[in-house]
Amino acid sequence: MAQEETLLAILERYGWNHRRAPVFIQSFETGSLKYLRTRTTVKLVQLLDADDVGPDGKLTFAAPYDKPYNHVITGDARGFGDLMTKANLAEIATYADGIGPWKPFIASFAGAGTTPITTTLVADAHAAGLVVHAYTFRNDSLAAQYGGSAKAEYDQFFLYGVDGVFTDFSDSAFAAREALALVLP
Repeated sequence: MAQEETLLAILERYGWNHRRAPVFIQSFETGSLKYLRTRTTVKLVQLLDADDVGPDGKLTFAAPYDKPYNHVITGDARGFGDLMTKANLAEIATYADGIGPWKPFIASFAGAGTTPITTTLVADAHAAGLVVHAYTFRNDSLAAQYGGSAKAEYDQFFLYGVDGVFTDFSDSAFAAREALALVLP
C-alpha cells in the first residue's frame, strides 16, 4: 500500500499523524481505510457513491460507481448501497470515524417533485457512532427544489443532522451553518 504509506509519511513529517490533527482521510476504498486504521489514528471517512438518481428519486448503481474497486478485486458482492445498512455501518465504524455519502443518499427528489425523499442514513450512522459529511455542495449547481438558494440547501441538510459538508464554497457553508446555529435551540 505505497500510496497510503506516502500519505502517512507526509502527515508524520508535518506532525499531523495523530487523532487530534485537523485531518480527515477519505476514500471510497474500504481496503485502503482498513489498512490505514492499522497505521494511524487520524480520522478516516468511508465515502459512498452511486451512479445517478432515477426518476423515482431512488439511487441507481452502475459500474464503476456501484462499489469500491477493492470489492471488485476481492469478490466482495457488496456495493455502496449495501454499505448504508445498519449492519454495514456498524462494520464501517470498526475502521472509520465517519461516512461521506453523496447527498442523494440522504435526500433526493422524484422527477420535478418538491418534497424530498429522505432516508434514515444520518440517524443510522450516528447510532453506529459515525459522523456524516455529505458531498458535494455547490453554489452554482443547485437542485431546482431549493429555488436557486445555496443557503436553503445547506439549511436543509444541516437540519437532517449532517455533521459536515464537502463544498467548493466553504464561505457559503460556514455562513449557512452559523446563521442556522443562531435560530436553533
